[in-house]
Amino acid sequence: MAVFTSKDFDQQESVAFEHDEKSGLKATIADIDSDKSKRVAEEFCATIVPPEEIHRGRADVFLPCALGSAIDDQSVQEIQAPIIAGSANNQLAEPHHGDVLITRGGRYAPDYVINAGGLIDVTNGLKEYVVKESFGQIAHIYDRLLEIFERAVDEGRSTAIIAHRMAEEGFRRPPPVRLQAA
Repeated sequence: MAVFTSKDFDQQESVAFEHDEKSGLKATIADIDSDKSKRVAEEFCATIVPPEEIHRGRADVFLPCALGSAIDDQSVQEIQAPIIAGSANNQLAEPHHGDVLITRGGRYAPDYVINAGGLIDVTNGLKEYVVKESFGQIAHIYDRLLEIFERAVDEGRSTAIIAHRMAEEGFRRPPPVRLQAA
């Protein structure tokens, strides 16, 4: 049974809760909007805790969502979940918080890597939308995360630093040559 905590609940977590609820998911949520917390807790049988305590709960995954800088000098020492994978942008208040997570045994999935699925889907919607093509591209995010985690372990660096380096490498790589039929 998976247990995860979500701070600042949003629509992405709603989909995850809906999918995993059937398999025995236990969720703990926090949001600055108490009415939204109550509605979501009722709909998904989730437990509500105050936003300033959500990261301290025992969980398999911590999902910082909506508000950035959720991982700061204090919370980075208190996070109980071994996996941090939320949709909030800029979850690390400072780059060194990624290093602290590594030393504490945590696995941080950089937000711009896991959020790439939304950008891929929107971009594909600008042309003739093919669900299979879009999902195929999104599936590569898993492989990219595995590569980030492996390189982080091999190099003894945080996943945040490795992901940043890989993005820079991608920017420096020349675009593929596309030949057009005459």
